[in-house]
Amino acid sequence: MLVVLLATLVVFVFLRIRDVEDQMAAAGVLVGEAKERANDEAAARTIAEEAQLSAEIEADFAHQRADLAETAARQARAEADRIRAQRDAKMSCLQDALGRIAETNRTALGLVMSLGEDAINFDFDKADLKPADRELLSRIVGVLMTSSGYRIQVFGHTDDVGTMVYNQTLSERRAQAVSTTWYQRASISRSSS
Repeated sequence: MLVVLLATLVVFVFLRIRDVEDQMAAAGVLVGEAKERANDEAAARTIAEEAQLSAEIEADFAHQRADLAETAARQARAEADRIRAQRDAKMSCLQDALGRIAETNRTALGLVMSLGEDAINFDFDKADLKPADRELLSRIVGVLMTSSGYRIQVFGHTDDVGTMVYNQTLSERRAQAVSTTWYQRASISRSSS
């Protein structure tokens, strides 16, 4: 009986050892899974930290680009203001100089010089400029030659004698006489400078 009891005890101990080993194996699997989860969580945390760092760097670059754009815009506005002030000063000087020759007004389109009834008159049915009118044009050319970036428009009138078509042709011939004299004077002024 003692032998049976001893054998039963050995079997019981043996079964308990197997249970413990099975439990230890299961615990090992659980530990392994826990380590994998911990590694996965650490990797996920590292990825999240890297993503956050990348986002912060990108945000810093975006702020720098915005600052540069704001600086460039501020400089462009300052340059535009400087150019506008420079243009206004030139226009004022030009208006003063032309105003000494004839009435000159600043409009939204630029300077308008009104020569009046007594300036640049043509003889009846003629398109030839008189010497005094050539002198007046020379004075105007002299003032404008000191400036740049201007456009000249010449407007003239005829009397109401004759047909509308004839007066239009005469008016165009007279404008051409003024333009031709203008360009001749401008060419002389350029070549002598």
